[in-house]
Amino acid sequence: MSQKILVIDDEKFFLESLLSILKKEGFESYGALNAEEGIRILRENKPDICLLDVKLPDIDGITLLKYIKEIRDIPVIVISAYGTIDVAVEAIKRGAVDFIEKPFAWARVKMAIQNALKIKRMEKEIEVLKDFSFLNIPFIGESNKIKEVKKLIENVADKDVDVLICGETGTGKDIVARLIHLKSKRSFYPFQVIDCGTIPENLFEAEIFGYEKGAFTGADRRKVGKLYLADGGTIFFNEISLLTPFLQAKLLRFLETREFEPIGSNEKIKINVRIISSTNKDVDFLIKEGILREDFFYRISKIVINLPPLRERKEDIIPLAEYFLKNFCESKKIKIKRFKENALSALISYDYPGNIRELQNIVEKIVLLTESDEIDEKEVKKVIEKKERKTLKEAQLEFERKYIIDALLENKWKIEKTAKELGISRSQLFRKMKKFGIKK
Repeated sequence: MSQKILVIDDEKFFLESLLSILKKEGFESYGALNAEEGIRILRENKPDICLLDVKLPDIDGITLLKYIKEIRDIPVIVISAYGTIDVAVEAIKRGAVDFIEKPFAWARVKMAIQNALKIKRMEKEIEVLKDFSFLNIPFIGESNKIKEVKKLIENVADKDVDVLICGETGTGKDIVARLIHLKSKRSFYPFQVIDCGTIPENLFEAEIFGYEKGAFTGADRRKVGKLYLADGGTIFFNEISLLTPFLQAKLLRFLETREFEPIGSNEKIKINVRIISSTNKDVDFLIKEGILREDFFYRISKIVINLPPLRERKEDIIPLAEYFLKNFCESKKIKIKRFKENALSALISYDYPGNIRELQNIVEKIVLLTESDEIDEKEVKKVIEKKERKTLKEAQLEFERKYIIDALLENKWKIEKTAKELGISRSQLFRKMKKFGIKK
């Protein structure tokens, strides 16, 4: 993929000459004779570098430099026929990576561009290395089901198609999404996460698409949406079924064109981004009940990855438990303990309704409660049995869950009818079904 360079200069002959040289050198180049045109190209074409003249007809280059960095944080090389130390210092203070005086030799510009690209590449590498912390829980498992998932991850990572990950809460859907991103060609670009259940519906569009200053009451500044921030990379919609049909329709238009308009703007912004989504619900049930739009589902699920619950891959419990044990001991600077055989057998015998996340929590509690260097069966059972012994609150919740399931079964899973019978709203019933992990 060739690098994109934007040149903003009001001298037409100079601009055309520089664009011609850049094209011959293999760059994808764009030219603007003024700031207004330059900003339009910046938004639409997403250049990697900008060469910016100081003297422009509508605004001075130093002021424009500030706007460029706000709209798209790219390396800017300032060029000027009026080179003074003050101008150069001010340009660098405003964020320029270099300052070149006119007239100049092409070799000088080429070197500045190469240096700017190196800086950009290093910044991306640093961000990715920082973000490696999200994989502090490796995708551990050698069961046949997990081997199939791992193989699918390898196969789809570079296919650049949208992916839907299905699985119960705690099975590692977020880890799979991040692995796909890291193993793809997009790995040096952003990975943005949208937790669909935590953003209120009235704020969702502003969070995703962004907005212009003055777009609504309280919009006292421009906000860049998460879609724009993910340009070139991946955006992960966690628990996509929690989006209302209205929001699904809004996103569907973006999924079809990869274009959107920030709130308060008439300008379409086109981005290049991969979509990965997840749900812990049964997709057929969601579509049947109208919770998930069928056209929306087909857009987000070119590839579907189903993650098995931990109870269906018992052979992975021991390697996971031993990893969590070692990792927790090291992080807390505790002498590394080990499981006895009978302790491992006790761990395998439990079903883990909370899946891998619950196993991690159990192991960490066992470590904190065990004084010996060796963990015995009784320490494991003490933690698991305490979890299984229900408090009054837990018993009440279990009754409520069973009551809702019975009502759904009697009403043949008709949501509207069941909600009316239970004396709650349709949305309240959905929330309770999510809370209790109820699915058809």
